[in-house]
Amino acid sequence: MIGEGEFALPGTLTVPAGDGPYPVAILVHGSGPHDRDSTIGGTKVFKDLAAGLASQGIAVLRYEKVTEEHTFKVAMQPKFTLANETVDDVFRAAKLLKTRIEIDPARIYVIGHSQGGFAVPMMFGRDAAGDLAGAVLLSAPSQSFAEVMVEQQHNVLERMEELGLPAEAIQAQKQTASMVETASKMLNDRTYSTDNLPARFPFQPAYWWYEQRDYVPAAVAAIQTKPMLILQGENDWQVSMKQFQVWKDALKNRTGVEFASYPKVNHLLTEYDGMSVGMEYGTPAHVSPAIVRDIGKWILKRK
Repeated sequence: MIGEGEFALPGTLTVPAGDGPYPVAILVHGSGPHDRDSTIGGTKVFKDLAAGLASQGIAVLRYEKVTEEHTFKVAMQPKFTLANETVDDVFRAAKLLKTRIEIDPARIYVIGHSQGGFAVPMMFGRDAAGDLAGAVLLSAPSQSFAEVMVEQQHNVLERMEELGLPAEAIQAQKQTASMVETASKMLNDRTYSTDNLPARFPFQPAYWWYEQRDYVPAAVAAIQTKPMLILQGENDWQVSMKQFQVWKDALKNRTGVEFASYPKVNHLLTEYDGMSVGMEYGTPAHVSPAIVRDIGKWILKRK
């Protein structure tokens, strides 16, 4: 169990064969409610990472996301934040891991997928005890959520038009993009704040959006020092190569940061030969072996 009390989360610790102590990775979910395996369509992103990294000598902790395990309790929290959703449980997980004899407490890493990677600089900023040795960011947005969500909708619309998908599907996507642009304009309107929320913000809870609207992960990471490995799929419409380039530009003067991208990899970290628009997510697939190997090598070389 991760944490205590009414918001405690059940999880799974995958440990390599042997006695250890081993380095360990805490897996942090993307946006939305997810189970401990990060089951999305035909993929189990976190289950693949756990098995693959454990086979290389790295323990892995994964757990039910709080919005999945405690959906209705979370819905009753009017001031629920990104930190409550994604950051706080990482430190509860680290506290637990430091009590386990098979874990090396000096080698606790975070692997954040999508929103989980987006929140990594926030985690580092709150790591007063020095629990986290570094992080791997997988398909992680680098700009503010308002910027990313607009770009995301335009990315998928361009891809749908290029693929020649049915007109009704494209029209539905245009309507979604319009709603997202409206939300982005409202977020950027400084007459609104956490103390003065708009009455009809399109995505609820509005507090969640306004509380972190000025958080720009790449800018925060630029003044931090913890090591990071930033990996990106080149076939990802949800988090684009533009976001990857922003990471590179923002962190070009930093040490301890490495980058890699993968030509066929989509947002679910699987290899897809076609142009990804998410339609392939339902097809059973595994995380790219190259990604698993690269993460393992990066963690194991850090002593």
